[in-house]
Amino acid sequence: MRKSQILGSMVVLCMACLMLFSCGITTEELAKQVQDSILETMADSFEGHLVGATQELEVEEALVLVKKSKTEYSGLLTLGSIYKWGGFTEREKLRYFVEVIYDGKTFQWNAEGL
Repeated sequence: MRKSQILGSMVVLCMACLMLFSCGITTEELAKQVQDSILETMADSFEGHLVGATQELEVEEALVLVKKSKTEYSGLLTLGSIYKWGGFTEREKLRYFVEVIYDGKTFQWNAEGL
C-alpha cells in the first residue's frame, strides 16, 4: 500500500470512530434520565408540605420522547400518585406534557403543570 492510501484509510477510520463516540445518548436513554429527574424533583418538592404526610409516585406510562428538532424533544409522562395523611388516602393520576432541550451533554426539561 502506498502512504497516501494508508493515510486515507486512517482518516476514514478516525472519522468513523469520532462519529460513533460523539452520538451521545439515545432518545430512550434521554427519556429515562429526564423521567428520573422529574420524579426526584417531585419527591423533593413534596417534603414538608404536611407533617406526617407521605406521597408515593409510580410510573404508569413511561416518558416517551419525540424529537422535534436537533435539540428539542417532547413527550407525555403519566404517573400514579398516592397521598397519605393520618387515616386519609387519596389516589390520582397525573399527566405531564414534557418539553426537553438536549445539547448532547446536558438537558433541561419543563413539565407543564409541575
